[in-house]
Order: sequence, then structure tokens, then C-alpha cells
Amino acid sequence: MALSPQLLCQLQDHFEDVAIANEGEEQIGLVARDAYTGGLRRHLAQSGEYYRVNCPFCTDTRKRLWINHRWGQRDPDTGSLNLHLAICYNAGCLGVPGRVQELYRLVSSPFAHERYATAVKQAHQPTPLVAVRWPGYCTPVHQMPPDYPAPSYLRERGFDVHALGDKLGVHYCYSASAEYGLAQSRLIVPVYLHGALRGWQARCVGESPPQLTPKYFTMPRMKKSALLYNYDSARRYPYVLICEGVTDVWRAGPASVALFGKSMSALQKALIAAAWSQGTAVVLLDGDAAGEAQQIYDALAGVVRRRVLVKLPDGTDPADLSVADLQARVQEAAARQGVSLVRAAG
Repeated sequence: MALSPQLLCQLQDHFEDVAIANEGEEQIGLVARDAYTGGLRRHLAQSGEYYRVNCPFCTDTRKRLWINHRWGQRDPDTGSLNLHLAICYNAGCLGVPGRVQELYRLVSSPFAHERYATAVKQAHQPTPLVAVRWPGYCTPVHQMPPDYPAPSYLRERGFDVHALGDKLGVHYCYSASAEYGLAQSRLIVPVYLHGALRGWQARCVGESPPQLTPKYFTMPRMKKSALLYNYDSARRYPYVLICEGVTDVWRAGPASVALFGKSMSALQKALIAAAWSQGTAVVLLDGDAAGEAQQIYDALAGVVRRRVLVKLPDGTDPADLSVADLQARVQEAAARQGVSLVRAAG
């Protein structure tokens, strides 16, 4: 559970997706009087958990607005709302006078208290393995006419349409139910854990969706932080390639998993430990996520026997590369770091 589930719920009310950085890390600091203002201020030795979203004030698409778990909460020692504990690493948007107050008003959701209460209640109950419904009338992509937009787009990107449909169960949604309207005319990527369907992601066909239309639509209430895409397949291999998104897995192959983002939750780390504690974990994030990749690599110390950190060129995703190029980069990084990756059959 997040350290500030109420704030997390508020952010989820206003942003499509929220990533968690430094998950579970408490804030540590001392309160001292500021020599310039004369007021009390908390000086941090450890910042703690952050929630990352796309900044609403600039062109950010990489979740570069970081909001601390103590942000917007009355500090019992200083009386401050801690609104300074947020920063836009994309364009420094929160440095504009009055901008942090504008952000505070934006995320003050009237529905957050109810969602917070629900989150607290669920956190103290075991999560049952519930049945998941597909979003509507769907068909496997390899069974579609080859000249239709979905299989044509996949082939243009160099993906094996038959393998995606037959092996990974990728579908196309012809007609979505009213509950899942955003899944209409999208690729449907099922997410399994221990043989059970736990959710799905719907991806638009093409690279440039209409304005204000998200590229991905994740099934509501799917617990991404408790899942790894392609885990059931990857766990059969002696090493795992840890990627960000589902299309990265399509390129990286059956020994790879996706985090659904740039950060690794405690539950995802537990899944990795369960399958690869005696094996090797290869951190293979996008080229613009070097910092996040290093954090994941560091967090896996003592969790797996061997680790490899692969650094791709800035602006490059694993899915952008050919299979041969990506495999060569992984093998080269492993060799430089003194790790031998024995290629498993599959």
C-alpha cells in the first residue's frame, strides 16, 4: 500500500496513470529555523516515496512531475502544507508564482476520501483471484485479415503477428462494452499471473493517437503494481529481461517481462525473487530512463544472484530495435559486467 493512499487516490482521479518512485521509503528529516525567513523548515536527509505524473502545465509525457507523499499534508511541526515537495523535472513549471497552489487545487478531489477509505479497507484484506472479463467482442490478431489496420501496423513494426496472437493472446477489440468504451478499435493485451487472467491493456493502433486520446487504456482496477506482463512464460527461463512496456516484451522475447512503467513495486520485486533468486535479472528500460533503471538495478541487489544493467541510447526503446540488435546489446552489456547469459530454448 502507498505511504499516502489518499494523495495517490487524488492523483489517480486527475491523471491517467501514476507511477511510484522510492516505494515504501519514509521521509526522514530534521526541523530547524530558517535563517532567512525566520520560520521553521524541515531539512530532509531522505526524501521518501514520490508519485510521478505527466505535468499538466507543460508538454511532459514522461511523468516528470514528482510529488512527495507528504505533499499537501499539514506538517505537525512547521504548520506547512509541504507544497514545496513537488517539482517538474521537464520544464520547472512549479517555479512560476502561484503554480503550486494551482496544482493543489487541481488534485483536491471531492471523491478522494471515499476512494481512500476503500483503499485502506482493501489493504487489510487478502486480494482474491477474481475473474476478469474481456472488454467486448475481440478476436486474435493472427486470425484477422492480413490487410486490416491492426495486423498491418504490427507487421510494419517488425512484430510476428502469428506469435502475438497465438502465443501471447493479443486480440483486437471490434466492439467494446459500455463499461470499457476506450478499448474500442484497439489491440487488447491480456495479462496473466499463475495461469489466470488478471487484466488487460488496450493499445491504440498506430503511433500517433488523436489529440487527448491516450495511447494505452488499462483495465480499470487492474493492479499493475502486483503484476508483471508475460511472467508465466518468462519464469521458465534462467534469466529475465525487465522492460517497461508490453511492446518491449514483444521485441525482447519470451524471457522478458514488463513493469507497466519505469518503477518496480515491492510486489513485483517479490515476483522476481520467487522466479529468479538463483538466476539473472537484466534491467532493460528505455534509453531516457537511466536513473530509474539504476534504481531498479540497485534494488535487486541480494534479490537475484546476478544482475545486468543495459543502457540504450537516449530516445530509444527496446521495441524500436530489431531483435538481433537488441540481443546483441544485451549480450554485450552482460559480457562487460562479467555475466554469462545462457540462452534458453524457446
